[in-house]
Amino acid sequence: MFKCRDETMWIDQLHDVLEACLSGSHAGLLSVPGIPDVAPLPVHYQSRQLAVTCLIPRWSDLAEALQHQPTALLIIPASPDPERWLQYQGRSRLVSAAAWVSILPGDLTPQQANERFLVAALTPVRLDLFDERRGWGARETLDFART
Repeated sequence: MFKCRDETMWIDQLHDVLEACLSGSHAGLLSVPGIPDVAPLPVHYQSRQLAVTCLIPRWSDLAEALQHQPTALLIIPASPDPERWLQYQGRSRLVSAAAWVSILPGDLTPQQANERFLVAALTPVRLDLFDERRGWGARETLDFART
C-alpha cells in the first residue's frame, strides 16, 4: 500500500491514513475480547487523532465488562470504501458521559447523560487497516508496542 524508502516516513503516512479512517466514520462495533458471553455492541464514537471515545449504554453487558477488562476492540468501516475496514485494539478507561456532550443523543442534561451512558476512552495499542481490494487479508499494521 505504501511505498517509502524510509520506515519513519512509511509510519507517518500510515498514521495519517488511519487517522482519516477514524475521522471518516462515527460508528463501529465495540467488543471486549476474552470475556465470554459479552456480545459486541454498535456504538457511536468520536476521534481525536488516534484516540477514540465511545458512547456505551449503562444497561449493556459491555459496560460491565469494560470495568473488569481494560482491553477493547473497535471495528469500523474505512469510509467511504466498503472493501476497507479498521480494527482498533486499545486500552480503555471509563469516564463520565457528561463531559462528552458532542456525542450524546438528543438534548440530555449532564445528569441524564451520566444516568444513561458511560464513555470508554480508548488509546491505541494496535491498528490494522484491512484492504480487500489488494486481496483477502491484505493489511497494514501500526503496532504501538513496536513503534
